[in-house]
Amino acid sequence: MKVAFRRERSLAKKLVDSENYSGYCALLTILSASADGCSVMQLVDKRLDALSRHSERRVERLQSACKKFQDKLSAREVIGTSNEPLWRAWFDGSALPNPGKIGIGGVLIGPEGQEMVISCPMGHGDNTVAEYRALIALLQLARTTDVKNLIIYGDSKVVIGDISGETPIRIASIHVMRDQSRALLAGFHAYDLVWISRTRNTRADSLARCAR
Repeated sequence: MKVAFRRERSLAKKLVDSENYSGYCALLTILSASADGCSVMQLVDKRLDALSRHSERRVERLQSACKKFQDKLSAREVIGTSNEPLWRAWFDGSALPNPGKIGIGGVLIGPEGQEMVISCPMGHGDNTVAEYRALIALLQLARTTDVKNLIIYGDSKVVIGDISGETPIRIASIHVMRDQSRALLAGFHAYDLVWISRTRNTRADSLARCAR
């Protein structure tokens, strides 16, 4: 029965094993004890209603996720159909310990295979500061290289979520770096900021670690 909790199903199974109840009677007995003054049917109705609301919220979350994905695809289509050449970039920052000495790493690759890298120490701070400083340095490099269309990859959900506004960081010192990053991004004709796993960002990660 869907409305029975795992603990209730476990207790019902014990009744079946110890008291020779049928499965249905055992579950009905356990649910009656959980009804807390109401009938079993009322308890079932309440739980079915809760399951229905949960399903509706799940559908809404899935629809929202699909829309965000479609928006990202649309952004990439704009980049892909532009007359300007497409550049790609990877960034990473590392602090040791956390907080501690910061190293930043970045890779910028052009449409004809031209490549530029960043690997340098960048003061003191935590991992979020390190990631932001790496991104800003990479964007500055792209701007001075006169890049118009850029896809930027990073493994920091914190920084990417903060810039997109999906999961903003409520720390004043971070706001300065967020605003600087957004201002730099606004200077491109088209851009996309994409989260990737750390295993797909190994080169930028290695450049950051070597620079600490």
